[in-house]
Amino acid sequence: MSYHSYLGELPDPAELLNILAKANRFTLDELAQNRAGRIADSQMAKLTGKALQPLWSALMTFAGWLLFLLVIWEFVPGIILRVTSMLMGKSITAFFFLITLGCVVSLIFGFFRSGAKTIGLVSDLAQGKASCMEGRVWAARRGEDAHGMERLHKEKPESYHYVLNDEYFEVRDLNAWEALAPKELYRLYYAPHSKLLLSIEPVTIAAAATASAS
Repeated sequence: MSYHSYLGELPDPAELLNILAKANRFTLDELAQNRAGRIADSQMAKLTGKALQPLWSALMTFAGWLLFLLVIWEFVPGIILRVTSMLMGKSITAFFFLITLGCVVSLIFGFFRSGAKTIGLVSDLAQGKASCMEGRVWAARRGEDAHGMERLHKEKPESYHYVLNDEYFEVRDLNAWEALAPKELYRLYYAPHSKLLLSIEPVTIAAAATASAS
């Protein structure tokens, strides 16, 4: 069920929790540990992957470009390269330079974006504590400034977030963004320093779990 399908109706909290868990890739066992104020061991690798995602994406793009250059160097006959260079002149050099520059710029920005999250994540993983906030959560999508290859292609990448108390928690994709029912109250669990999302549940489910635990 998508975000827009919830408009005008209140979904079953248990069904909503299952949808949110699937879309945000957390388990009920992990959620139980988050309720107890802990980051589950199985979530630590997931958090690391989230923090390093910008750098990883840039690295894969750069590696793909280098592989393309290697294939040209090894398998394209020299006569074809010389003819192409004669026909296109300096434009072929400018083309390869711009693509390479775009990859390098993407790599630099990926490093800084991942670095900021990773610094906070180190403290989160060392302490192993989960924080939570409660209230009405909004689904937000926004375009980010393009860098590197995206700027060369004139693309404006979108990111998806859950917003609570003016805090933005990035979610993995459109499916997670659409899973949020807008009229529901939520308890959101996150790593306190890196502000990475751990899990999320309807308040009614959280209250029932707290009551049964006590």
